[in-house]
Amino acid sequence: MFKSSIYNILLPYSNGYLAYNTFTCAMLFLKQTIYERVSEILINPNLYDKEEYFKILKDNGFIIDKTIEELNLIYTQHDKVKVSNKFLALQIIPNLDCNFCCNYCFENKRSEYLRGQDLIKVERFLRKKALQVEAARVTWMGGEPLLSWDEIKLLSEPLLEISDYQALLITNGYGFTDDIINELSDYKILEIQITLDGFSNIHNKRRNCKKPIDSYSIIKTNIDKIIRKYGNKIKLTINTNLDYLNIDSYFELIDDLLIYKKYINISISRTCYKSSNKEIPLKKFLSLQKSFYSKISKMGFLCNVEYLPSEYQYIGCFCEMQNGFIIGQDSCIYKCLLQHNDGKNIGTILDNGEVVYILNNESEFWHNYSIKFKENCKVCSYLPICMGGCPLNSDESQCEVIRERIDNRIVLAYEKD
Repeated sequence: MFKSSIYNILLPYSNGYLAYNTFTCAMLFLKQTIYERVSEILINPNLYDKEEYFKILKDNGFIIDKTIEELNLIYTQHDKVKVSNKFLALQIIPNLDCNFCCNYCFENKRSEYLRGQDLIKVERFLRKKALQVEAARVTWMGGEPLLSWDEIKLLSEPLLEISDYQALLITNGYGFTDDIINELSDYKILEIQITLDGFSNIHNKRRNCKKPIDSYSIIKTNIDKIIRKYGNKIKLTINTNLDYLNIDSYFELIDDLLIYKKYINISISRTCYKSSNKEIPLKKFLSLQKSFYSKISKMGFLCNVEYLPSEYQYIGCFCEMQNGFIIGQDSCIYKCLLQHNDGKNIGTILDNGEVVYILNNESEFWHNYSIKFKENCKVCSYLPICMGGCPLNSDESQCEVIRERIDNRIVLAYEKD
């Protein structure tokens, strides 16, 4: 006996439908006539188990054995990943400083650096962790992490002992030197994200240095150097924060980056201001984002939004994991960037690298959190991809946004193939 998967998504597309299963990541295009037949099969698969379409649907996970409880499989694997001590997921903030003065920046920039005894504490903590895990992923962020390159190198040393290790660097791209570029691979930095907010005249106004300078040209030169040395060995993402002040000139930037289209990934984010009259409303932004990505993809670029999971990940946010932490510039342990910004740590690192954990509301929340408590998720076809969304956001309105983003990714992924 058989039943339809609860993770089937059917999206109107062109003269038919796109069928996507979020559990198996299988995708099919169905012409209108085929869609009508497939719909009948999915409603009552046991009446059509001899048909060719039934076999295709079953082979791709749209139809499953009636004894399979997909939700329980997700819960079991989610709990397994959550409590695993074999994988280490870290965001490390070596400073809160920055050499830029972006007018929309939400961070409270301060001249605070992870140095001295605090740096030694963190290095010892990482050395102990490296002996306990089999794999690790680290994101270096800030502030501006390139202002702490020597500290990043020191903290990377113990992590390099982990057989499956790699790092992401989120930077404004301004502070790269030839020496830093040459050392990127030595410290397993295999992914870099840099923000350019438009062509030079727009970018230099929005992402300006503390002293007026053509930061766009310097960043683009650094991008060129990274590509010349590493090609596609480093995943290089160029992000743009879009709003009403730069949207009309966005494709000037894309045209200027066209020579790098085989080597860079394009990402578009929505700028959030304290004064919202400059912001693009979220629904409108999602529509524009989809349109822009489609055009950019046809130009030959890779777009981050196209990356649907090739296999199910079983975790929504690294914060949920037992070994998922943020290490702040103060050598304290946090669970979430929002909580770091609010100074709500869950532990402190001692001189010997051990951690004293604090029993507080934050630590209790993360210890008890589970997607099992989210009732809407139990019947949601998008669960295997979003895994409940942000644990700290209980507003169900986020679901509509997540679903629309995933729908857009499905369409763009199909168009690319």
